[in-house]
Order: sequence, then structure tokens, then C-alpha cells
Amino acid sequence: MQKNSLGHKLWLAVLVGLLVVLVGRRHEPGHGLTALIQFGADFAADQTPALADVPHHVREPHGFDAQFYAQIALDPLLLDPATAKAVDDPSYRGRRILMPWTAYLLGLGQPRFIIHVYPVIDLLVWLALLGCLLRWLAPIDAWKRGVITAILFSSGTLEALRLSLTDLPATLLMLVPCATLLPAGPASVWLALASLCRETSVLGVAAYFIGSKPTNTVWLRRIGWAGAALLPAALWMLSIHFRFGSAQVTGGNFATPLAGAWGALELAARRFAADFSPSALGAIAAIIGLHWQALHLWRHRQWQDPLWRLGVFFSLLLVLTGPKLWEVPLAACRAVLPMTIAFNLLLAREPHPRWALLIATNLYSVYGLYNFITYVS
Repeated sequence: MQKNSLGHKLWLAVLVGLLVVLVGRRHEPGHGLTALIQFGADFAADQTPALADVPHHVREPHGFDAQFYAQIALDPLLLDPATAKAVDDPSYRGRRILMPWTAYLLGLGQPRFIIHVYPVIDLLVWLALLGCLLRWLAPIDAWKRGVITAILFSSGTLEALRLSLTDLPATLLMLVPCATLLPAGPASVWLALASLCRETSVLGVAAYFIGSKPTNTVWLRRIGWAGAALLPAALWMLSIHFRFGSAQVTGGNFATPLAGAWGALELAARRFAADFSPSALGAIAAIIGLHWQALHLWRHRQWQDPLWRLGVFFSLLLVLTGPKLWEVPLAACRAVLPMTIAFNLLLAREPHPRWALLIATNLYSVYGLYNFITYVS
């Protein structure tokens, strides 16, 4: 089926239309899409004066992480003492500065624009990812349409959209150099932006620059470009540390290999046996699906391919994921989204379609879609 055929256009219309429906359910007159930011009533007393002047959706009782990043976007240099008071952990949240700065610039520095622009960033990144996938996998046939659909509506992708988080932009910024084999100079720019977006992007830097054994001269060049990719984030983090001290993040993000996933699997199995909870079933499917993706990557080693290395390095993060990320299992899907997308892209490159494997390893995303549809803002 040609890309300009009616069937292809209908497929694209369905993809974009589904996104519009999902996101449109969160739109509110006067509040726009601010329900996606998840401002919580429990933090309302500490919000910045700039935010208080902008009408926005407030969720009862708890919000989520984007409420802090959105307030940083109102003061991206973190100079206002009110910002430090409003953000639960400025040393930790302040590291992920790229999305706040993007919202600030797109919003022309005006709070009433910034707050409404912030949740739109992930939507624009989703559309950019669609454009990249169409280009990377061309020519597009039914099999590749299935892969693209699985990526765009993966639980990790949907959760990043639903909560206006940094996972999706950071993932795309890592994918571009790793999937397209950019030269080292341009690649270091993309990876520097990824590192400013989310600190786990250091795995993307490693995935791109670690490869076969080159000559000593090439190694020195690689180290230099890798350093250039990490330098902006390192300098920014140092400035944040000197101003706000050490991050106050509590434990639970990491655990003994597989211990976090095993504990989450046991808990989900007990919950499902007790009340047939959809979230418990979704957790079981996510744990199995993500580890199946990781196992497939390790069984089909392609060390020379930076895209494979990206997937494998994030599979190591999956293995070490702690109970905090498994409390809400779709959070783990976000954390290892680069692995999921790398797995699916590499699957699309195989000589013959493997529909059964594609469906089985991405089946957990049905719950991600269900969660997006049924979530109460």
C-alpha cells in the first residue's frame, strides 16, 4: 500500500484522531489542557504567585510530578524563592530543565501562555515521533503500520502524554542519533538536549558512543564528543546542587536485580485473584511484556547497532527498577520507553513479519489505553 493511498491516509487519520480524542477528553473551558499537568490540591497552598494568577485545573487530592516542572517553567533559572518553596525537591526536579525552558520560550515568558503550552509539548513530540517513524521505516506496509501503532500507543508513550512528563521528549532525542546513525558532532547535540531533559539519558550517550574497538585516536574523539554531550547537563546540575543542596529523593527507584519486578508481580497476582482488578491485570501484563522485550534484545545481539545498544542499556535499568516505579506499574513503562521503542524498531527490520511476537510483547498497552480513557482528572 503506497503512502499516498487512501488506506494509508485513513490509518494516519485514525492514529491522530485517537490521540485527539484521548487528549480532548482532558480539555476544559477556561483551563485548556492543564488537567494533563496534574496540579494537586495538596500543593495548592505552596504554588507560586505566577501560577495562582493563571486559571488551571486542580485535581483532588493529589497531583503528580509535572506540576513542579510546569512551575519551574515559569522561572526556568530558579531565581525566585517562591519557586523553591513550590517545588517539592528543586535539586531533583531542577535537573530536568529542557521541557521547562521550552515551555518558557514557546510561551514568550508569559505565565498565562507557559502553563497552557507546557502540556502541548508532549503532543508535539508525539507527532514528531510519528513523522520520524514514517521516515525511518519507509516504505510503509501493513507490518510496519502495526509496529508504528504499537510504539505510538505504548503504555510508556501514553503515560508520558497523560501526565505531561519528560520521558517522551528525552526518548525521541536519544532515538534520533541512535536510529539514524548521525555523525558524532550532531549526535552530541541531540544527546546533550536529551541529558538536559532527563538524567537517565546518560544511557543514550553510552549507547551511541560505545561500540566496536576503534583505534586510540578514534577513542579519544569519542570520549571528547561524549564529554561534550554530557557537559551542559553536568554544569547545570552542579549549579543546582550548589544552590539547593543534595536532592532529597527517597529510596525505592532501584533494587536488587529483578527484586522490584518480582515483588510487584506477586502483589499484582494477589490483587487480581482477590478482586479481578484491571490495574492488577495490567501490571502483570506490563511486567511480563517488558521483560520479554528485554530478553528478546539480549537473545538477538547486534552490538554494532547503537539502536540495539540503547534498548539493551535501558533493559539493564528495567532489571534494576525498584518498588517505587512498580507501585504504579505504568511508571516502569515510561522509565524504559527507549527499550520498548528500540525493541519494536528492531523487530520491524526483521526480514519477515512476526505479528504474534509484536502483539504478545505489547499487549500490556491495552491497559495503558484503558487507563488513559478511564482516568479521572
